[in-house]
Amino acid sequence: MVKVPVINSDGSQIHWIDIKDINNVQRQKNDIVVHTSNGTFYQITALDDWILLLGSTFIRIDSGILVRKDAIKEFDSKLQVVHLNDGSMLSVARTRIPLVKEALAETNTK
Repeated sequence: MVKVPVINSDGSQIHWIDIKDINNVQRQKNDIVVHTSNGTFYQITALDDWILLLGSTFIRIDSGILVRKDAIKEFDSKLQVVHLNDGSMLSVARTRIPLVKEALAETNTK
């Protein structure tokens, strides 16, 4: 049984629907609409929807970047980037710096 994550029409809840329950999938403007006998849902495409799906273990560090909190190795305030455990480096928006520092403090106390 294969399930896919979708959101309801007002974007407030994530649902996992079995592909056998999907009647049809349509593109409507910029959305992918999934029709089932239980209702109409939308494909998860926005980062806000991914935050809902991934939960509090992830934070948004920039307008287009989500990162798992425990993947952050360190924050470089001079360059305004985070270094991740896998060696990659990602930019951090100035307004998101407090969230990054809080996430680091949280993971360092565990």
